[in-house]
Amino acid sequence: MDVLFKVFFKVSPAQLRSGELSFSPVFNGFWLVLLLGTFVVLTWAAYRRTVFSRRVLDAAALPLLLRLILLLLLTLLLFRPQLVLSRIVPQTGVLAVLVDDSASMGLPADKPRGAPLQELLADGGGFMKRLGEDFQLRRFLFSSRLESNPGSPLSFSGSQTDLGTTLSELVKRTEPLPLAAVVLFTDGANNGAPLGSAVEAFRRRGVPVYTIGCGPEQLSRDLQIDDVYLPRSVLEGSKITARLVLRQTGFGGRSVTVSVRDGATLLQAVEHRLDVSSERNQMELSFALNTSGVRSLEFTVEPLEGESILQNNRVVLPVEVRHRPVRVLLVEGRPRWEFKFLRRAVGEDPLLQVESLLRTALNKYYRQGVEGEDSLAEGFPTRVEDLFQYEGLILGDVEAGFFTFGQLEAVREFVLRRGGGLLVLGGSTPPAQGWGGTPVEEALPVEWQGSGREMVNRPQSVDLTSHGVRQPALSFDPDPERNRNLWRELPPLIDHQPVGSLKPGAVVLLEVLGENDSRHPLLVYQRFGEGLSFAWLTGSSWRWQMGLEHTDQRHETFWRQLLRWLVETAEPPVSIMAPEAIPVPGREMQATVFVRDRAYLPIDSAEVRLRVIGPEDLEEEISAEWDPQASGLYRAAFAPRREGLYRLETSIELHDGGGPDLESRPTYFLVGSREIEYFNPVQDRSLLENLAAMTGGRYYRLDDVERLPDEIVYRSQGITRTQVLELFNMPVLLLLVLSLLIGEWWLRRRRGWI
Repeated sequence: MDVLFKVFFKVSPAQLRSGELSFSPVFNGFWLVLLLGTFVVLTWAAYRRTVFSRRVLDAAALPLLLRLILLLLLTLLLFRPQLVLSRIVPQTGVLAVLVDDSASMGLPADKPRGAPLQELLADGGGFMKRLGEDFQLRRFLFSSRLESNPGSPLSFSGSQTDLGTTLSELVKRTEPLPLAAVVLFTDGANNGAPLGSAVEAFRRRGVPVYTIGCGPEQLSRDLQIDDVYLPRSVLEGSKITARLVLRQTGFGGRSVTVSVRDGATLLQAVEHRLDVSSERNQMELSFALNTSGVRSLEFTVEPLEGESILQNNRVVLPVEVRHRPVRVLLVEGRPRWEFKFLRRAVGEDPLLQVESLLRTALNKYYRQGVEGEDSLAEGFPTRVEDLFQYEGLILGDVEAGFFTFGQLEAVREFVLRRGGGLLVLGGSTPPAQGWGGTPVEEALPVEWQGSGREMVNRPQSVDLTSHGVRQPALSFDPDPERNRNLWRELPPLIDHQPVGSLKPGAVVLLEVLGENDSRHPLLVYQRFGEGLSFAWLTGSSWRWQMGLEHTDQRHETFWRQLLRWLVETAEPPVSIMAPEAIPVPGREMQATVFVRDRAYLPIDSAEVRLRVIGPEDLEEEISAEWDPQASGLYRAAFAPRREGLYRLETSIELHDGGGPDLESRPTYFLVGSREIEYFNPVQDRSLLENLAAMTGGRYYRLDDVERLPDEIVYRSQGITRTQVLELFNMPVLLLLVLSLLIGEWWLRRRRGWI
């Protein structure tokens, strides 16, 4: 089509759009107007003599119009219309040609990306030759970094597509050059730095970026692990849940096997049916980690026949399995069976250090499991710093009046700010004396105020809810159906605590079955601030221990697993957050350190050092800078040099000389655990279109790129020349004049006027 356009108009569509129209009249304006008037008068006289005398005005309208159009066209040609084109003098402007040499460009999926690109960019090829007619060509290859090596063949072996870093580096390298434009061949699957700063630099310099999209915008048949959400640190022996997001294309309705391994040990494998109506599928894996240390967990989806890419079916993530005991404070208002059997249930767990405070009389307490002679000697802690030493807090059958208002506020802050776990047990204390209207109720998942009833005392069986079935802390058996039966077969409870409505976001995990098939909440939890809060609405779980065989450990298992879950969100005062992006060797990443005092209030005046410990004795220490936009937050940038397991540690110095006693916990991450080029390796057309539009360039599909040399908009970089094209000799104008003459003659002859 473009060739045919050029035959009739003697210029390409791009030249016609970019050129400027001007006029160079043969005569001055007066004579042209006089000539046009003479032509009109002669036309009027001719038609008046032949047509008007015959009274056929309607029939004369069309030939008269054709005659007038012809006269106007001839007059216009006497003005000598011209198209003025500005072109860069050859070899004075620089054109940077960037070619993506990353692994995703060499994928054979669906439509090959590399082969047509190799042919297009071959030395001596027509495309590059046409670009070189007007520019000095500078060819670059890139993946994780920019390489100026025009003679290198494309290998498509780069481990990363870092568009942000590549374009920023190009800006620096071409600073002294008259850069006219950038031509970028890529799939746009950017897994590196953002493009914002580079785009702004090109805009300031007036350099357009022409993007050529390579590869398909969607794979026809593929399956990959998009994300894995996993706790970064757990207690040894704890059951945890990993939440996976699977992305499928073309496999809806198929069943796949998803598994997790710790080295050679298979932790769990499940069959998952892929959703027909959605590309994204969420599923869960629950398992226990019984070996302390840093474990590298491998999540795998078994390949399906016809998959485009297999490398994105595997993800490896580290988890720290801790052997350090956690401290839980248990407060009871009176001796009772629930207190005794709860302590007995968790007593043999070496990682649950339960310190109890039992009121025996007014201002008298019985302490058990305390760390030292002075621990809890004055009763419940009065300072938040002392309470915040615990990771979990259990409040048994004790009235709100047992605590001061400041202590009640500290309990709320224990969950909200410290990130601890709060568990409130049901008891005989009337609701009117309970937590309703206190700061503690704010943290609870249920409304305590207004229940208006005492404990309900009747035998009641227990059942899991749909949420409870999926909770590892409530698992007696890996099989969901067998697990549910094991809960239903437990000896009945003899009481439950009625409460008000559930809080927004609260989740019921266990229920008791009442009269007429009614169901009432038994175990409810919610997130509150940084921590978790639970309501255990009974005081008779001890009956499970009494009613079961001595070899049946369901009562002990329940309490151990629940308390381990209770302390899951508790963090030390100094916490380190690993980089969110997928770590790649040589790529700069950022770690954040959150620094708080022993009352868990943020500290903005600390000297924070981050130690990065990598494989093969790699170690470096860097400073973390305070972020003025987030109180207590410090950031440090670094670039891991090798693949492998990395450990982040901190050292803190405060301006008042304190800091070494602030507890912290190291963070681990794996570098090179994913071949990121194979994750989401489709063409990101939206990114490429936006990049082109924001810099004044244009997006092309690889199939349409042959139009590019004719359509580049020339900028001021380089020396320009002006080319003037006369429009009167366009073949299309000659055809138009002849058509008007023949048409008018034919109409007059048909009507018998000649």
